[in-house]
Amino acid sequence: MDLAYRYQLLPMSFSCLTTIILLLGSVLALVKDGQEIDRLALLEFKTRIADPSGVLSSWNDSSHFCDWDGVTCGRKHRRVTILDLGSKNLSGVVPPHIGNMSFLRGVNLENNSFHAKIPPHFGRLLRLQKLSLNNNSFSSQIPSNLSYCSNLLVLDLGINMLKGNLPIELGSLSKLQELILQVNSLMGNIPPSIGNLSSLQMFATSENNFGGMIPKTLGQLRNLEFLLLAVNKFVGTIPISIFNISSVEGLDVGENQLEWGLPGDLGFTLPNIEIISMGDNHLIGPIPESISNASNLEVLNVSNNQLFGQIPKFLESLNLTNLSLSYNDFEGALPTGGFFKSAISTLVMGNKKLCGGLPDFQLPKCYYKELKRTRISGIAKILLSTVSTLVGVACILSLLYFFWFRHNKNASALSSSEDGFLHVSYHNLLKATGGFSSTNLLGMGNFGSVCRGLLDQTQSVVAIKILDLTCDGASKSFIAECEVLRRIRHRNLVKVLMACSGFDFNGNDFKALVYEFMSNGSLDEWLHPTASQYIERNNLSLLERVNIAIDVACALDYLHHHYEMPIVHCDLKPSNVLLDDEMNGHVGDFGLARFLPEATHKLVADQSSSVGVKGSFGYIAPGNEAHLGSFSLFL
Repeated sequence: MDLAYRYQLLPMSFSCLTTIILLLGSVLALVKDGQEIDRLALLEFKTRIADPSGVLSSWNDSSHFCDWDGVTCGRKHRRVTILDLGSKNLSGVVPPHIGNMSFLRGVNLENNSFHAKIPPHFGRLLRLQKLSLNNNSFSSQIPSNLSYCSNLLVLDLGINMLKGNLPIELGSLSKLQELILQVNSLMGNIPPSIGNLSSLQMFATSENNFGGMIPKTLGQLRNLEFLLLAVNKFVGTIPISIFNISSVEGLDVGENQLEWGLPGDLGFTLPNIEIISMGDNHLIGPIPESISNASNLEVLNVSNNQLFGQIPKFLESLNLTNLSLSYNDFEGALPTGGFFKSAISTLVMGNKKLCGGLPDFQLPKCYYKELKRTRISGIAKILLSTVSTLVGVACILSLLYFFWFRHNKNASALSSSEDGFLHVSYHNLLKATGGFSSTNLLGMGNFGSVCRGLLDQTQSVVAIKILDLTCDGASKSFIAECEVLRRIRHRNLVKVLMACSGFDFNGNDFKALVYEFMSNGSLDEWLHPTASQYIERNNLSLLERVNIAIDVACALDYLHHHYEMPIVHCDLKPSNVLLDDEMNGHVGDFGLARFLPEATHKLVADQSSSVGVKGSFGYIAPGNEAHLGSFSLFL
């Protein structure tokens, strides 16, 4: 290369060098600008929260922000990559500026007192891998744009006050390994899109208000280890596909409204399965033999269901540490080997047909009738054969008679009585309420409690009022309510379906009334809702209040003026006004009601009548009940 040509290249070399220097300067400027954005975002975060313990005292200009407590930066760009402020006694509102720290990979704010909504600006953190907001007071809905954080591995929003539905957009987080939402007020169905989270290892929604069916798409989560859906409102059956996920270690669907039986063809392909919890549901049927394939099973809880049949002996061979079969309909001899040698960690109470077992279980002895071999003469054989044939024919005719006329008869557990009600047994009410489980408790009254139940005979949801006969006047209340409700019929009065008057399994007197179920609860719950009811319900409008008042007035007008013997309710109050699914008012609880043998017009005009009207203090309306206490029940 000649000298002239080299001189021609020299300006070009200087030009390239200049360009490189300018580019480097621009990059350095961008880096410095990015660092300044992070610093300002951290300072804005500090100004928005309360820090009584002085954890953020180091957040000042005396040191670089990468040296501040709880802040971790990357070595290359010196940008904030981790913000770890868990368990620091902090409170306040997380500012939207947190979305400006674009290099964040981890945010941990758990075990503090942050409130208000989760900033949707988290959705701008495209590098974010872990977001832990567990155990705070965040409210409102889960931001749907968290789905933009495509690198998320852990999303922990448990123990907050979140409400609304689970966004279907979260189903696009293909790298997500843990989705933790337990102890919130979330509702609606689990979206089928959750089945697209192919990397998910833990899905926890316990203690929310989720309902509907458990989606079958959860069976697609082939890497799932823990599925925790307890204490919700799920109905229907447990999808079989879930039991066939080989990686599952823990399955908890307890305290829901799941029904039908445990699938007999469960694969349990479940060898890592260690925990199966299905207690407090409406499961029916025997324990399937396929559970014997779960060789690593340690905890099995199927208590408070309607399972029946014998307790299988294969449970003796499992390495269980806790077994709960209580309050079902199991029968026969209790196994005595393996895990059944311990009455401490094996619970079988509430199964009235069980017998045998080791003495610690305190079950009755099993009695077996032994057939004695005797010689039977030829004539005796003929007689025995003839009698057997006749008995067989009689049984067949009886069955034909039963099936022919069964459409004119009530269910076997129900019978008519002189009081005009269908009668139901204590055993059927025990099954309908899951052993009078607290999860079915609807409320408490003056003389007892009201539980939600599912009757086997009608497959309908009912409200069951259980009298506490230890209360003074409870028996009289039962008699009074039966006397009133068997006579009256009106669209604005709660309809009684059947009654129970007998004894429990301990020989104690037992009385209960079964009513039609009012899906919207009592007027008192709408006028004075609890904290959880505030989230689920809107306030009653003026029109709704007026309509309910009219419904109650119509019911009282019927009781006072349009029945052959006037009736005074004596205890009219918001908790005794029940609302159906169309918000129509129904008057209930006639335990203090009185029949007036004299003409009511005189009584209404004369407030000093000596009938002896009693009721709840503050709700005894002066004069005619139809005035509704100057309409104060609804304000």
